[in-house]
Amino acid sequence: MKRLERLKKHFELAEVKKIADLHSIRKEELDKVGFEGDLNLGELSETVYAGILQGAKLTHAKAVEDARIAEEQAKEAARLEAIEAEAREQERIAAKAEVARLAEELAEKEKAEREAKEAQAKLDAEAKAERDAIQAELDAAKKAKSDAEIAERVKVEQEAAEAAKLALAPVKEQLSKWVSSLNLSSAPVDHTTAKDIETKFDGFKRWALGEISKL
Repeated sequence: MKRLERLKKHFELAEVKKIADLHSIRKEELDKVGFEGDLNLGELSETVYAGILQGAKLTHAKAVEDARIAEEQAKEAARLEAIEAEAREQERIAAKAEVARLAEELAEKEKAEREAKEAQAKLDAEAKAERDAIQAELDAAKKAKSDAEIAERVKVEQEAAEAAKLALAPVKEQLSKWVSSLNLSSAPVDHTTAKDIETKFDGFKRWALGEISKL
């Protein structure tokens, strides 16, 4: 009886060990495909376990494929983002260059307008200076003419006054002033005859004044 119990106990322990060993083997196999179920794998039939293993492999394969697809999608997204970033950078560079070009064009336009205004101002100043010079010449000529006319008028008036005054003076004084006012212009040539004439003319004036003084 005891022997049978020992044999029974032995077979029970052997069965337990068999189940535990099978559980370890199956768990290690399922761990490779990422199975996380909490089952006593050693007690499952081959058919049930085969179904679980197949399902785990399919799930694992799908997870691997999903990860691969996700990685490829991430790489593609990164590639597209890089392309878009490069396009944005090129647009930024092009926009910056366009702004610089427009700024340079505006600066050149403003410079040209400024130079045109300066040139026009210079021309206007030169024209004004020329007009002012002409006007000054006209004013000077007008003033000179006016001064000459005034001087002539004064001279005429003075001569008329002197003539009127002289007309009232005694004959002796009138004749003296008349003879004194007689003058020869400069000789056209330097000649002895011209000198003789000047000498005789001066002698004549002295003679005439002498005659007048006898009156």
